[in-house]
Amino acid sequence: MQDDPQGPDEGQDPSPTIHTRQIKDPARSLKTAMLAYIVVNTVVGLPLLVFPISFLDAVGFDRIVADQLGGIRWVGAVLVAWAVGSSLVIAQPEGRATLVTTGALQMTFAAFTFLWTLSTGEKWGSSAFHLGLLGLFSATALLMWAARFRARKVFKGLASPG
Repeated sequence: MQDDPQGPDEGQDPSPTIHTRQIKDPARSLKTAMLAYIVVNTVVGLPLLVFPISFLDAVGFDRIVADQLGGIRWVGAVLVAWAVGSSLVIAQPEGRATLVTTGALQMTFAAFTFLWTLSTGEKWGSSAFHLGLLGLFSATALLMWAARFRARKVFKGLASPG
């Protein structure tokens, strides 16, 4: 028997144990969640920042509505800024729990917003666009919340940041 209680016994294949440790690693979960968060914010934010009217037109908004909403370019800027700022968590997670919590709240509120618009019928774009973003934001919110709670020791500097 080895000193490491999680390690394999002598003569045992270490690969399943290594794989299990990687899955259970809170720092790895946090990095995965933050990468997903960065991708989601960039994928939604960049088109709104660079070409908002064309983007809204492409996802099923009426052309008149897309023209009127073209001024929401600032929303794209905010999302891209969140994506860039979130790279700080990957680089240095210690003390950044507030940023992760805020990101999880952002995705949760966004998911509820799309659920609300679908259930009340007030959507302006295509149903596929709304359903796609509802699924994307919901999955990212769940991933962020799970990583947030698993990485408590990482935020406090008590665990290796990976």
